[in-house]
Amino acid sequence: MIDVVDDQDRPIGQIHRSEVFDQNASFRVAHVWIFNRSGALLVQRLAAERDRHPLQWGSSVASYVPAGQSYKDAAKDRLAAELGIEDLSLSQLAKAVMVDNGCRKFISVFAATYDGPLRIDQSHISEVRFVDIHDLISMATSRSFTPTFVHIFREILWTPLDETS
Repeated sequence: MIDVVDDQDRPIGQIHRSEVFDQNASFRVAHVWIFNRSGALLVQRLAAERDRHPLQWGSSVASYVPAGQSYKDAAKDRLAAELGIEDLSLSQLAKAVMVDNGCRKFISVFAATYDGPLRIDQSHISEVRFVDIHDLISMATSRSFTPTFVHIFREILWTPLDETS
């Protein structure tokens, strides 16, 4: 179960995660961007068996926020489940909102620095890699990333020159 939220990101009900898109419900997700000491971002390629965006690249981890849970707690739970990272200090990087298949998706993005070992959950992730900013920009414009990652990337980190003039 996840929270259904209003236009101000306040819980107004609950729904099964599998029904979100059928009912055009607004909901919450938490994303974590893990950077190494060199400043490269850890990205994950989703497993081929995933229902949405199989084999596309995305955030280091991402999670629907379970009902009654905070964004940060959902992010920490997902870090442990998908990458085997526990007790990592997360800082909120930003919040964003996007429309996803008719639903309003509230996204809280957290950042952390980590160079330790990973225990990858291969039922969710096919591979991970650290990518520097130049390669990230190239990958993000090639349609190899999930729509949510591209939205976050554009909202938080990168505004093309033609949009700023």
